Amino acid sequence: MRRKIRLYIGDSEVDLSTDSLVLMNYKADDLNNPAIVKNSYSQQVTLPSTRNNDAIFGMMFRADRKTTAGSGGTGPAFSPLVRTPFSIYSEAGELLESGYVKLDSVTDKNGRVSYGVTLYGGLGSFFYTLSYDDEGNELTLADLPLLSDDPDDKIEFTINKETVAEAWASLRAGTAGPWQVVNFAPAYNGLPEGDFSADVGVGNPANVGGETSYPDGSNVYRPINNNALYDLGEEFTEWQTKDLRSYLQRPVFSVKGMIAAIGRYAASKGFTLNLDDTFFNSANEAYEKAWVTLPLLTTYEQDGESGEWDISGDASSENVYAGDYKAGLTAILNPGSTSPDALVTVSLVPSIYLTTSALASGDYAYLNNPANIPSNPYHGTMLFLQLQLLDDQGGVVAASPIQEYISSQLDSMMSPMDWANLGNLDGAYYGSGAQLTECGRLDKVTTLAGSSHSIPDASIQTMTVSGVGSTSAVLRIWVRIINYTVAGGVGTWSMTSDENMKLASNYADLRTYDVVSYGVNISSGTLEYVIDAQLRSDSKITQSIMLSDTMTPADFLLSYSKTFGLSYTYDKGSKTVSLLTRNSLYTPEVVDIEDRIDRSKEIKTTPLVSESKWLSFASGEAEGDFVEFYRKKYGREYGDQKVNTGYDFNADTNDVLESVEFTGGAEVLEKSIYYNNITSGPTGPSGLNGRTRICSTFLNGAASYKLYLNGSDKDDSVDLEGITPDATATITPFNVPLPAYDIIPKLQCHTDDGSATDGKGILLFLRGSIADDEAAATAYARFIITDDSSAMYDLNGGPCWDLSEGIAASDMPIFGRHWMSGNEIEQMMDFGIPAEIDIPNLSVNSEASIYTRYWKSYIEDMYNVDTRICSAYVDFRGIQVSDEMLRKFFFFDGAIWRLNGISNYSLTTVGTTQCEFVKVMDMKAYTEEQTLPTFYTLTVNGSADDFTAPKVSLGGSTLTYPVVSDGTPVASSEQSWLKPTLTESGDLQIAVSRNISSSGTVVGKPRSGSVVVSLQEDPSLKIVITINQGGVVN
Repeated sequence: MRRKIRLYIGDSEVDLSTDSLVLMNYKADDLNNPAIVKNSYSQQVTLPSTRNNDAIFGMMFRADRKTTAGSGGTGPAFSPLVRTPFSIYSEAGELLESGYVKLDSVTDKNGRVSYGVTLYGGLGSFFYTLSYDDEGNELTLADLPLLSDDPDDKIEFTINKETVAEAWASLRAGTAGPWQVVNFAPAYNGLPEGDFSADVGVGNPANVGGETSYPDGSNVYRPINNNALYDLGEEFTEWQTKDLRSYLQRPVFSVKGMIAAIGRYAASKGFTLNLDDTFFNSANEAYEKAWVTLPLLTTYEQDGESGEWDISGDASSENVYAGDYKAGLTAILNPGSTSPDALVTVSLVPSIYLTTSALASGDYAYLNNPANIPSNPYHGTMLFLQLQLLDDQGGVVAASPIQEYISSQLDSMMSPMDWANLGNLDGAYYGSGAQLTECGRLDKVTTLAGSSHSIPDASIQTMTVSGVGSTSAVLRIWVRIINYTVAGGVGTWSMTSDENMKLASNYADLRTYDVVSYGVNISSGTLEYVIDAQLRSDSKITQSIMLSDTMTPADFLLSYSKTFGLSYTYDKGSKTVSLLTRNSLYTPEVVDIEDRIDRSKEIKTTPLVSESKWLSFASGEAEGDFVEFYRKKYGREYGDQKVNTGYDFNADTNDVLESVEFTGGAEVLEKSIYYNNITSGPTGPSGLNGRTRICSTFLNGAASYKLYLNGSDKDDSVDLEGITPDATATITPFNVPLPAYDIIPKLQCHTDDGSATDGKGILLFLRGSIADDEAAATAYARFIITDDSSAMYDLNGGPCWDLSEGIAASDMPIFGRHWMSGNEIEQMMDFGIPAEIDIPNLSVNSEASIYTRYWKSYIEDMYNVDTRICSAYVDFRGIQVSDEMLRKFFFFDGAIWRLNGISNYSLTTVGTTQCEFVKVMDMKAYTEEQTLPTFYTLTVNGSADDFTAPKVSLGGSTLTYPVVSDGTPVASSEQSWLKPTLTESGDLQIAVSRNISSSGTVVGKPRSGSVVVSLQEDPSLKIVITINQGGVVN
């Protein structure tokens, strides 16, 4: 007997011959590898050549046939390389199957053409969609819409200390946006790679230890730009120096955010991803708080680039009046814009001019006050020049020393201290030191023409500045009148700031000449830039950079579901893929099919025998110092779980999760003598007295530092030693109960020699922030987030540690492989509990491992010695056969079985079908034994949020609201005039008293109160109802 069906390929109905058989196969588990996801499929279906079918396949039997589009359509657009959708309907119009069709062959026998096709279920189409784009290119996680439905809404940021600080603050606050999808996980990453000098640091001696001034004869040595160069004596990590360099923070992405993005992408392709809310809810840390590591940004490469530009610029001031000259002039250099991650060096020699009011005949020689009478005031004109590199906000990232030019001989009367103390130039960057340059008197400059006083570039020193993080270069110039006054035998220098700029003549004749204008011209300068191939501070980071070298979305979803023992179902009608726990997958009822077993055919029962002695549950091979130690000591992988199947005919091991893309890792608590904070005492050694941020790295006794002549000459320096803290210093360990230990365990991503490991694809929990942990916040109070600075390139020639300048890491998040409850590991991202954990004083809950929580009961039931496999033929007449039947339990022959496979079920003929059953020892192993978090819901009057009740009259009344919850609700109020009660029917009744005075005769004032409804099982889940009652103001 045949059944009528209608097969559609694309939108076209197919002609079926009388002998066309459509035999479908369904499978739940591979009994030798229970993590494999199975898709339904048909045996090859033979379709006859008819005019209709030939049109559907675009005359594929013709050798000269050409595909026009290959877009998954029919006709000339049909391509055997592309998935084309199919659907099968019953005679009554009921959808029986859907998915995609694959053309296997075209056969021509005796002039009769036929098409051989295989039909695949929609689940396979779903995963194909998450693996390849429409052009057949393999997808990566970078291709997903991570932020919104708009595919062009991509994650993009500049990596610097401000970005990391913002990301951490936003993560802690729960601020919506990109930082809930990607962020940065502090980890033990070892020593920085590349040209990073891990044994060198820059820092302000005033903050970190050392002298800020060192006299040597007539010379004085100081920091340049408030930075000394420290030779630390050995290589250090970020956790020892307290310097968290922005680009050395390990990127991570949120599991929840990635699954949401996969759902959005699937929806754009016509699928719906449905998530089981018993697992995918806010109470489940393995979902809500789960993140996955990415490689360090320094492992990515960009196209290195270098070049040189000719630059020029000019600026001028017109008609200067009192106060207007204070800001000076800014000459913008063009072209001066570069990538912020470039190392930029600008060199130039400017030409400068001044224009005064008309000069009296012969007075030019007096403009410089050559007379030397100390008892009288002296005046002179000074020029200040500084070449600066600016960031995109206009901030100075690097600057040349301030060059100072004086137009009289007053310079012979000024000491270096006088020069240094002149200061107060608006917009100048003083950290770069100052340098006096003798340029000659105006009366000696030969370019005088009328009232124009020029200083040719030949009289000015070359100006040079180098730095990173800049987007533009400028030259700034200031003109000031300098006064020298002697009172009581003491000379004082000052800059005029409250009058018009003037050039003064000899004091005896008291002539002055207003400065009408001044300006600067740069006709030839050079800008050299070098962009490193390695990503550094201020590099532009895109979604593609971070995620293009990752797994496909399908691989991610499958890896996550396999890790936690989740299963997939596919609804053919709505194209909905549901991701379910095993508890939700299996329905608890049992179907009696005793009378449906075809006992005229062979019924074969065999023991469920594994092909290997051991099943191994483990993430990919972990790297790191401790996991390598563990591997050598115990002869096994850290955090793995091996299960004895009872099979005694070999000693083989089957890696159940071999296809999972995640890797393992160890969370450890590292030790170091530098894990402390040092504050020197009042009698500490020279250079340390009273400092509050002494570097812990100085404890090695090998540190020294350089100061520079006048705080400006890199080629003339002095090395200073003796900065080791003495007994007067206070040394406070990060971890007071465990001195020398860190305070927070972290993922370890380095080997025993400090080299960084790849560290990608490791599942972590987000446990919170140091800001919410008093001990951690205190221990890490001196940690800073930093960037590569111009000082590092200027003094060291490349990146090194920054010992003093950065943003406080006060919102640093806490990521780890363990979910903690006090000192107990409550959950872990490992499949098995390790024999040894490198964190002191912790206990481990026996139910903490992934295997125990999500796999154990199921595996033990499947591989029980009494488990059997039964192959039998079943009469399915009157039953809708599909993969949904694999979710049920069946009873026959005195036992309960689960249906594991249906072979060659015919949609076109009637008969019994061969099935594979697996004996179930305990149904609860399938329906209840995955350990899932208890997730409660609560609504009041249909609302899950706080709300305000309609205003209550002063006469009082009773408010009634329905309460819906899967927990035990309780209600309370702090106001005596509000009396909440929860009725047995599930209603909240709030009795509001009449609003009258104590005498009962005078109406009271309007008042406001609230009722709180919460759950006894989870008090944090609560709804506040605000109630306002009317009254009269007396």
